[in-house]
Amino acid sequence: DGQVLSRLSTRANSNSTGKAGDLTIKTNTLLVRDGAQVSASTFGSGKGGSLRVEAQDVQLIGRSADGQFPSGLFSSAEGNSTGDAGDLRIKTNTLLVQDGAEVFAGTFGQGKGGSLTVNAQDIQLIGISADGEFSSGLFSSANSTGNAGDLTVKTNTLLVRDGAQVSASTFATGEGGDLKIDATSKIELIGVNAINSNPSGLFAQQGIKDATGDAGSLTINTLLLRVLGGATVSAGTFGVGTGGDLKIDASIIEVIGTSKNGSGSRITAQAESNATGRAGDLTIKTDELLAQDGGQISASTFATGEGGDLKINATSKVELIGRNTIKSRFPSGLFVTQETENATGNAGSLTINTPLLRVLNGANVSASTSGIGTG
Repeated sequence: DGQVLSRLSTRANSNSTGKAGDLTIKTNTLLVRDGAQVSASTFGSGKGGSLRVEAQDVQLIGRSADGQFPSGLFSSAEGNSTGDAGDLRIKTNTLLVQDGAEVFAGTFGQGKGGSLTVNAQDIQLIGISADGEFSSGLFSSANSTGNAGDLTVKTNTLLVRDGAQVSASTFATGEGGDLKIDATSKIELIGVNAINSNPSGLFAQQGIKDATGDAGSLTINTLLLRVLGGATVSAGTFGVGTGGDLKIDASIIEVIGTSKNGSGSRITAQAESNATGRAGDLTIKTDELLAQDGGQISASTFATGEGGDLKINATSKVELIGRNTIKSRFPSGLFVTQETENATGNAGSLTINTPLLRVLNGANVSASTSGIGTG
């Protein structure tokens, strides 16, 4: 009848006060698919157990036939619980999360969410659920009064494409956790969700208008960061809480192209529409930075919350080339802006340190205001 999942689980039940046990899996291969789940959770005042997976290959694929249940690995403090959730740790050679499957650590109760740590040689996060409603990915979130844990990824290569996401967020009064990604070789973020054009990418956000919890920071360390085809790296706020800082340290950064509907590839720290909280700062340290064919790097405000500062230190060069070929009003470039006519938030400052700055073929470097707040 589609109501009972296949699962491996440990839990502290409703009205319980005792701590749940830990769940540890050691195997060569772990396959979780079609809505099956591996979980550690608490529904009561007792703490949830930790979930640890050690494997050569982990594959998490799809959702249940009705789309209601994601396949995946979960550590959570559930609604009406007061106990803290346990941590979720994955150590593997390869991790594949596909077709709406999830790795999730979070809280829906008063207790704290556990931390989510992934240590892998190769991580591939691909696609969305069949109905287009859910992204594949790695998630840490606060959905109540409890604070979310941090999300930490250590890998050689990370691929996020076709609408998949890595996200640390808050949607309530609890604070969001920090998102930290350390990739020794490269990070590639490619494309958007084919159904509703939501971008692939990395996100640390305060996610809704009425939420008061502050978002965590987003920190990226890698040799090569490529943001392509409308993908996004974003630290932002949509609500009362502040957005976190976005810090990138990469030898080469490429932000190139647009999606089919014309949305540009972006690295951004923003106070979004209706936000009253301040956006965080965006700081980039690199050898070479390229924004091309509609690719944009920005620190902006669209509302009453103030925009953060954009600071770029490039030891070799910064190249900004061309406009979006689909909608020419979207230029490549660097932007610190106050974006909308009625917005009152002040924009931050723009600082570029580099021996060579090239701005070509309609690209822009801009610090400006379109509203009441100052540029």
